[in-house]
Amino acid sequence: CVNDRVVTQWTIEEDGDGQWYWGNLHSVSPHAAQATVWYDDGDTWTGDAQYIYTKIPCLMGPDGTICVNDRVVTQWTIEEDGDGQWYWGNLHSVSPHAAQATVWYDDGDTWTGDAQYIYTKIPCLMGPDGTICVNDRVV
Repeated sequence: CVNDRVVTQWTIEEDGDGQWYWGNLHSVSPHAAQATVWYDDGDTWTGDAQYIYTKIPCLMGPDGTICVNDRVVTQWTIEEDGDGQWYWGNLHSVSPHAAQATVWYDDGDTWTGDAQYIYTKIPCLMGPDGTICVNDRVV
């Protein structure tokens, strides 16, 4: 509805920075499925209403909710011909209907896959001598 708080992403494809920006829905054109957003910083945008959200998109990961722009970590498994190490990045986009997400890693690589493999922290357990995390050396 007009005046609702909304959020849109300034995508890399639009020569943007990939970040999400908040504003108010200023006007809508139902026949054209177009809407205009007035952003908090004074900018405006008119475009396809399918890109306007009332909250930043999120999915359920194995250790809780993960949202676009969150810091996340995934493992490059041996089964994938990887090295078994954990790599950090930012959650770039999500597809809630497919439970899929894309991670942009700190080294510049990207990966799209099932959200069940995307963590907000490296998995750990409580051992008799304290916390034990994946890839810790143990005796």
